Amino acid sequence: MKKWKSFIAVLISTSILLSSFTYGATLPKKEETVYVTLTPWGTPEEIIVSNWIHSENVNEPIKDISSLKNIINVKGDEEPEQEGDLITWHMNENDLFYQGTTDENLPLSIQILYFLDGVEINPEDLGGKTGHLKLHLSINNLDTHKKLIKGKTRDMFTPFAVGVLMNFPLDIFQNIEVNTGRILSDGTRKIGAFVLFPGMKENFEKESSFIDLPDFIEVSADVVDFEMGPIFITATPNIPSLEKLDQMDGLHELIDGIDQLHEASQELAKGTDELAQGQGLLYENLLKFTNGLKQYNQGSDEMFRGIDQIHQGSLQTKDGALQVSNGLKILDENINKWGQGAGEWSKGALEYGEQTIKFAKGASALSEGTQEIITAGQQLSEGANELTLGTEQLIQGQKQISDGMKESIQAMTSLQSGKEKEQKVIGVLLKGTEQLIQILDFLNKIPGTTKIVEKLQDGLAQQQSMLIELLETAQQSLEGLMILEQGLNQVHQASIQMEERLQALQGEQTQLAQGLDFLKKGTQSLEPAAKQLTEGGQGLAEGAQKLQESGLQLTQGAQDLREGSTALSKGAQEVSKGIMQLTTGTENLNKGAQELKLGKIELERGSEQLMQGAQTLTEGTETLNKHMHEFSQEGTQKLHDEISSSNATNDILDVKDALVDLSKEYRSFSGADKDMESSVSFIMRTQEIKRPKVKTEMIIPIDVTENKAPSFFEKLFSFFKRSK
Repeated sequence: MKKWKSFIAVLISTSILLSSFTYGATLPKKEETVYVTLTPWGTPEEIIVSNWIHSENVNEPIKDISSLKNIINVKGDEEPEQEGDLITWHMNENDLFYQGTTDENLPLSIQILYFLDGVEINPEDLGGKTGHLKLHLSINNLDTHKKLIKGKTRDMFTPFAVGVLMNFPLDIFQNIEVNTGRILSDGTRKIGAFVLFPGMKENFEKESSFIDLPDFIEVSADVVDFEMGPIFITATPNIPSLEKLDQMDGLHELIDGIDQLHEASQELAKGTDELAQGQGLLYENLLKFTNGLKQYNQGSDEMFRGIDQIHQGSLQTKDGALQVSNGLKILDENINKWGQGAGEWSKGALEYGEQTIKFAKGASALSEGTQEIITAGQQLSEGANELTLGTEQLIQGQKQISDGMKESIQAMTSLQSGKEKEQKVIGVLLKGTEQLIQILDFLNKIPGTTKIVEKLQDGLAQQQSMLIELLETAQQSLEGLMILEQGLNQVHQASIQMEERLQALQGEQTQLAQGLDFLKKGTQSLEPAAKQLTEGGQGLAEGAQKLQESGLQLTQGAQDLREGSTALSKGAQEVSKGIMQLTTGTENLNKGAQELKLGKIELERGSEQLMQGAQTLTEGTETLNKHMHEFSQEGTQKLHDEISSSNATNDILDVKDALVDLSKEYRSFSGADKDMESSVSFIMRTQEIKRPKVKTEMIIPIDVTENKAPSFFEKLFSFFKRSK
């Protein structure tokens, strides 16, 4: 019974109190917001009033009445003309924003008491304390008026609806209990939301027992190392009412309204049934989407590993190419040395052949020539040995290039396979997303789901766009990988040919080294036999002829070797250039893979958040559906019976009109001209109670970036946000 009395009281009070205004379209409009900073126990410390004036006639002066001090135009350069409380504005635009201060008494008196372990405590001494806390907040209505009701003068309070918000962090507050209101939770903190109607019970005098409205807020909790953010309080006499109830003149009209409310609740219950079913379907498809995303993640992990293998292989290939380049430099230097030595040796051999005829006459010259041959043979032997070492280094470097190319081709094949899997998974995800969008289009037709569906549609649209971009990127990557694989195969074939040529060159160098070794040994035996050269002149001439022929062959071989070395050097440069391009490409590929990996992580997070939101929404719609059925089956019928059986209802309706008049008459706190539409709302907050005491300065949340008046709730949200 008590909870139905509370429901009746709130229903009638809000409908009576706060009806909509109806004015002429040409009158100036004034919206007044009163910002109040309170001490932790509720005493006003600072009051700043913000006003917005709107006029359709810019060229006409606007007359306003205000008791404010220190008036400032916060968005324009217009200056007010003041004569006492009369203010004249010459507006340059349709909107004017100004603010000022005042020390006038508020229409509401707020008192906040704190008790720790049953003992009242000063809030200044409460920071950092641990124990059982009780907070008692009461609001008294100070705005009274004389009203004549059925021939009797009564003291009536201007009806105010007061909303109170309190923040309870879970690491400080536990076991929270309240005497009224609601406790909401977001996982890290709980928020208390309360509504009071100060003076309402007194307005109904003997009917106050029927109007079961709380006139105070009491919160109890176990606290640890206490601190508390601001308590936010909003008050207004101008909240939109339930249509038609403020114009009802009799009990039968109220009962008819209750019947309409019961029928509407039944329709709403049907709607919540459809909403619950649709939300269940949405959750199932989101689950499918999440599973598909997991498959995509597995394929992308394989792709990332393949890209990393390619990157590592390219680095190894780059190192091998550097070794080949260094070996070719040594080979080229030694080939030049060997060519020079071969040229000298050939020249000496030719000269030696020509002098063989004169050998008998120049034994001394022959000995000197023999010494030159010995020296040249040693140079040739040393050059051949160095040439062999350079060729061996070149072969080892070329082998590393071939091995790196083979690993790169294998990794490229694995990467292409991963990319093809990735394209298939993304296609499945796109199809699932399109199905989700179709389901949301169906859900959007259900009343009450538009905002939720629009948010989900926005999220799915962004998800679909990302998937399309991923599919295009995957296709481009696959095409690039195919081109890269062709290039790698060409480089690999060239590397194999290079290795074969180097092996052939090594065989020729081995034969050359053996011949030079024989030559070295032969020249060493020339010196002891120099005395016998005269006797074997004829045989020496024949040997010189052969030596001349060998010299010519050696010269031609040296020339061929130089040309082969030059071609080999150019080929190695082309290979090195291609490998550098390959390394750059794999670095870019690896960088793109990292960016793709980051995008995948963001996609995973978004999917998890979307899944959590869908699950929370499913639970919420189930709870809404359950309570809506309870309300439809039990609440409205009991409400109808209670209204029909109560004798106090007629007396309540008698008071209603007077309260509506009082609500409309309270148009401003600091003053307003009679020829001006006006409304007023109050936004108050207490100072924080912190472990280290910090004084919070008053901040007026007026947006100066857009010439548009913020709504009451925008002001309230801005005030809350700036006070964190």
